[in-house]
Amino acid sequence: MSKQHKINVHKFSLGLPCLDDEFKAQNMEKVYQLLDPANESTTSACVKGAWGVIQQTLQLYSLDELCISFNGGKDCTVLLHLLHAALCKKQSQSTQQLNALYIRYDSPFPQAEEFISQTRERYNLNLITMTGNMKEALKTLKKTHPSIKATLLGTRRHDPFSDALHTFSSTDPGWPHYMRVNPILDWHHSDVWSVIKKCDIPYCSLYDQGYTSLGSAHNTAPNPSLKCEDGSDRYKPAFMLEDGNLERAGRN
Repeated sequence: MSKQHKINVHKFSLGLPCLDDEFKAQNMEKVYQLLDPANESTTSACVKGAWGVIQQTLQLYSLDELCISFNGGKDCTVLLHLLHAALCKKQSQSTQQLNALYIRYDSPFPQAEEFISQTRERYNLNLITMTGNMKEALKTLKKTHPSIKATLLGTRRHDPFSDALHTFSSTDPGWPHYMRVNPILDWHHSDVWSVIKKCDIPYCSLYDQGYTSLGSAHNTAPNPSLKCEDGSDRYKPAFMLEDGNLERAGRN
C-alpha cells in the first residue's frame, strides 16, 4: 500500500456508550429536550430535521454498514453528537463501535489532531485514519472495510460543490459507490453553533481562536472578520461570526 493511502485503525474493547455517566446524562438529555414537540425554536427544528434523517438511516443500514466522516470540524462534531444520542436511545446495551473515517490533511493542526484523539475516546469510535485525497481514500475503504455502504457527513449547502446535494445522495459516477447521508445539509453556520452551545458539545479549541473553517495548517488562518478591533492580534471566537457567508474567509 502506498504511503499516500496508509490506514490506521484504532479499536477499543468498550461498548458504544463510552461517555462517562455525567457527560452522557447531561449532554444527551439536552439533545432529547430539543426534540420536544412543544419546543418551536429554530434550533429545535434543526435538530428534529437531522434526527429524522438519522433515524431513517439507522432503519436502512446496520451499524457495521455505516461510518461517519470525521475530521474534527464543527459540522461533523455536532453530527457525531446527534448520531451518538440516537444510538444511545436505540441500543443502550450495544457493544458495537461506530466507524469513523478520518482523512488526514497533509499538514494537520496539532490542536485538531488532539481533539480527534479525544473525540475517539469520548465516543468510543472505531477510527479509520487515511491520508491522500478523498476519492483514493474511499477506494481503499471499499477494499479494507467492504461492509460499509453509507457515510454520514456534516456537509452543508454553504460548502463548495454542495448546492445540488440531497439528504441522501449516491457518490458521483467514477467514484466508489457509497450512499452519502447529509443530515445537517440545510443548517446555517449559526445553527451549528446554537446546537453546540445548547448541548454543551465539546469542540476543537481552534474555533475559540478565530478559525471558522478548518483545513490544513498551511492554508487556513483565523477569519479576518473576527479580528478584535483593539489593536491586538486577538480574534473573537467562531460562534460570534455574524455573516455566515464569510465562514470560509480564512481558507486559501
